[in-house]
Amino acid sequence: MKKGPKFIKYVVNSGDRGKAKNCQICNQSFSALSAKEHQCKRCKRAVCEKCSPHKAFTIIDGVPSKAAHRQCNVCKEESESLKKFIHQYKIVFMEDTFSKEWLKSFGSSVEQANLDFDQSQREESNLRNKEESVKMKNELPQVFQEIVHYKNYSLSEFFYLVIKDFDITLILDSINRVLGTFLKIYPEVGYAPDQVFTTLFLLCFCSEASAYQILVFMYSLIIPHYTYPLSLRKEKCEFFTEIDKTMQVLTQAYKISSQDSPYVKTFLRYRLARYIQSFTINFFVFETTFFIINQLFLQPQTGYDDLTKYLATAYNGQIQIFRQQSQDDIELILLRNVRSAKIQDGYFLTKQVDFSKIIPAVQKSNSNISIRQPSFLQDSDQGTGIKQQDQIIILKSEIERLQKIIQEQQSKIEKQKLEIENLELKLSQTQQVISLYKTPGKDINIDQYISQQDEELQNLRRVTQQQKQNNFDLEKQQLQAYIKKLESQVFIEYKANIQLKEQLEQQSLSKSHASTASQDQYEYEILEKNFQKYKRKYEKLKAKQSSMDQNQQRSKKDEILIAELEGKLQLKEKQISELELKLNKNKFDTTAKIVELESTIEQLEKQNKLYKKSIQDIENRQSSLYKQDNSLVQQLQRQITDSQNESNFQLRQVQERFNQQIQSLQQQLQKEQKAKFLAESQLKDLTIKLEIQEKQSKQVTTQMQNNYQDISNGTENQKEIQQLQSQLKEQEEKYQQLKQKHYAHLQMMIQVEKDKLINPEIQLSLINNQEKEITTLQEKLEKKKIKIKQLKQKEKAWMKINQDNVVKINQTTDSKQIGELLTKTIILLNLDSKVSTNHINDQAISIIVEKISHLIEIQTAFSEEFSNIFEDGQFVQKLNELMDQVEDSFVFDYNSLKSLIEKVNSVFSRINSTKQKILQIFKQTFDQNDLNQNPNLDIVILQLQQKLQQFQIDKEELESRIQQLQLSKNKYQQVQEESKREKKILQGVRDIIIDLPIFSPSEVFSFSEQKFKNKQIDQEDAKLILEVRNQQITTLKLILTEKQTQLETLNNGMIQLKDLMSNYFVQIMK
Repeated sequence: MKKGPKFIKYVVNSGDRGKAKNCQICNQSFSALSAKEHQCKRCKRAVCEKCSPHKAFTIIDGVPSKAAHRQCNVCKEESESLKKFIHQYKIVFMEDTFSKEWLKSFGSSVEQANLDFDQSQREESNLRNKEESVKMKNELPQVFQEIVHYKNYSLSEFFYLVIKDFDITLILDSINRVLGTFLKIYPEVGYAPDQVFTTLFLLCFCSEASAYQILVFMYSLIIPHYTYPLSLRKEKCEFFTEIDKTMQVLTQAYKISSQDSPYVKTFLRYRLARYIQSFTINFFVFETTFFIINQLFLQPQTGYDDLTKYLATAYNGQIQIFRQQSQDDIELILLRNVRSAKIQDGYFLTKQVDFSKIIPAVQKSNSNISIRQPSFLQDSDQGTGIKQQDQIIILKSEIERLQKIIQEQQSKIEKQKLEIENLELKLSQTQQVISLYKTPGKDINIDQYISQQDEELQNLRRVTQQQKQNNFDLEKQQLQAYIKKLESQVFIEYKANIQLKEQLEQQSLSKSHASTASQDQYEYEILEKNFQKYKRKYEKLKAKQSSMDQNQQRSKKDEILIAELEGKLQLKEKQISELELKLNKNKFDTTAKIVELESTIEQLEKQNKLYKKSIQDIENRQSSLYKQDNSLVQQLQRQITDSQNESNFQLRQVQERFNQQIQSLQQQLQKEQKAKFLAESQLKDLTIKLEIQEKQSKQVTTQMQNNYQDISNGTENQKEIQQLQSQLKEQEEKYQQLKQKHYAHLQMMIQVEKDKLINPEIQLSLINNQEKEITTLQEKLEKKKIKIKQLKQKEKAWMKINQDNVVKINQTTDSKQIGELLTKTIILLNLDSKVSTNHINDQAISIIVEKISHLIEIQTAFSEEFSNIFEDGQFVQKLNELMDQVEDSFVFDYNSLKSLIEKVNSVFSRINSTKQKILQIFKQTFDQNDLNQNPNLDIVILQLQQKLQQFQIDKEELESRIQQLQLSKNKYQQVQEESKREKKILQGVRDIIIDLPIFSPSEVFSFSEQKFKNKQIDQEDAKLILEVRNQQITTLKLILTEKQTQLETLNNGMIQLKDLMSNYFVQIMK
């Protein structure tokens, strides 16, 4: 877990896996088989595989990941739209894109912003108050690092795409220049780390100068004075006005229910300031934050109110989460799900909401705001506030610019007047000169020409008069160009007239010298030339006249447009007059409403007394409810203590039984140790006897080898023995098959026992299958017993046939094992008659008989040991008692089980040692050839091996039972741990009940008096508090009932477990 940031505000997005039960896009429930849980590495949503088929590089701490990770459909669409937005609008860091429109809406331009920024950078060196800028400069690297690490997934991708080609030092320097100059010139605003984030955001769409100008307009036109960072540091602001505005939008425009309003209001009290101070940067996706900021900058007059409306529409889209989720989870859901299209659609409903009634309520509700507002007014009157300063500067610059334009226009108009008068004088002079030198034939053409010029001058006067009336810049420019053209034309005509005068003077001089005829001809030629010149001029003037007509048409169109504009202005003036009438009516209505409010206040004061009485009644009821709840809690505590005492009593009884079992096992151990000591002493005696028998066996073998040739006559007996041997081999094979089946059956039993612990329904089916298998095995065993009886009958028949050659032995031996040895001894004794014929010494025969009797005695001792080991009733009873105790107490000491296993292992080791000793004895007493000829010895050995295998099987069964007991012990421990957890939960419920605050009557009375000052809002809050109290009481009751049900289910589960375990152990014992 990394620590949170120190400076910037952010949304917590831990992305812990395993918490979500459903897909956070399609709401499909997760499961191990159908839909597995995955995670989008961009937004950290828990998603299914269908909603996250994409893979892409994610931006982590401002750097793309090394490998492509899983990405959901929502993030894929958003990242593609981001790239398209940047490419479409050609967004580059520190270049003007959207800033042009923003500055135009503020009444400025990029050129004006550059001038202001340069001027402010020059002035900042003369300023002395640099504390805020120095603070910003010191904290800037750390704040920027926090922005890199803690910005949300959408902004991190946007900033990476825009700033990836720029160095960090360059970015920090540009932020320092913009924000540093702003804080130096306007130190009364104060520094906050959120300003670094906003300047970085602005620099993505603006140059440094434009970003500086927009910051000035933000704090002068949009952000109110009491929310400046410096004023927030001096005095706390709880944003009551903004909370009331958002609640008004939600109730009036979207009509949220009264049940949701308290949850929304609590969220706004703690989290609305974060959204307002940061301008929603890092709290929404880039798309929504850009939409909100763009709309605020395009409409700065109502920007701050629009911000609350946009936030209210965003909250309304996810209103259902305010009841269920925590505040951090609400912010995360809003970040992931709020989009600009939803806000744009819902904003139209908020236009009808009027915030004018909220301001006096805010002044009364919050004393801090009422104190701060007059200081803000004083600052604005003195001209120190940034808002009015900037407005005054802008107005002054506009007034000066307009005055200059007006002066230029007036000077141009006066010049034009003078020039027109001069032209009229010149034209009159030319007319007089031409009239003196007119001829009778050409008078008509000249008069027409002069009349045309007069008409042109009249047209020019009309045009000039019309142009005087137009005050627009475009028309003035056209007039200036047209007047310049006229001046050039008049100047040309003036030169032409001067030349005519000179020519006429020359003509007058030539009259005196020449004859009359020659003079007439000369004058006629001159006049024709002049006439042609005037024709050309006339054609030029016609062309000019056509152009003038076009200009007149244009001027007419302009006049029509001016008339339309004047009509619009008149309509606006009418509208303004209507609005003034409406305002007067509203004033009258407000005065009437004030009177009504005063009457309602009197009624409310009367109602307040009634409310006080009702509150006292509610307090009494609440106290009675608390008493009832306390009594219920005490009853529950008593029940819990009783159940704990009962469980402790049962545990004590189990421990006492367990101690008794341990004592009995210790006594049995002592007895077994004594038995061990006796067995060891007997084994020592047997070893001494075996050494003696080894020596004797060597002698017997030598004698037996000499007499081996005489035994060839017993071929018939050997054939019968071979037949029996073959039958025994068949039985061995069958036994091995049964053994394999038995091992397979045991493995099946182990798996079945495991399945039993998982599912009780499978347990019943397996028990039925086991019963069927047991019946089949019993039938097979009965068949095998019948076969064994038949073999025994054959052996008895064979014994009767050879009964004449048998020597009766009067020694008591074990009925099972010595009967098998007798077959060997009888075969040896059948050689008695042949030994007598071959002159064998009686001493040798007596030695053989003594050896056989000695072997029989040894075998009886071993049989007694086996009977003591495996047929000891006390040993079996102990095991049965242990199993019964495990069933009763459900507690078994694992150490006692270990000791029992060690005992069984020691018994098996003794059995193996005795088996080896028996084999050694038989090998010593009889030769290998003798063993081959007498297969009954092999039968004995096989039977011993079979018994040993059975003992091993019994050992494995005991080990499996011990494992089952260990599993049952683990289950019991789990149940105990669960009971401990439940006890802890109940203790926590008790602590909650004890820690619940109870309001005293005096506190409730003081609370009601304070809230009465805020009229209807405070009464609603009191009702909400009572509702919340009642909800807390009901929730506690529900918790207690749930805990009771959980305890009952646990007790039932314990009883069922005990019953299942008892049935299970009974089946095992059977």
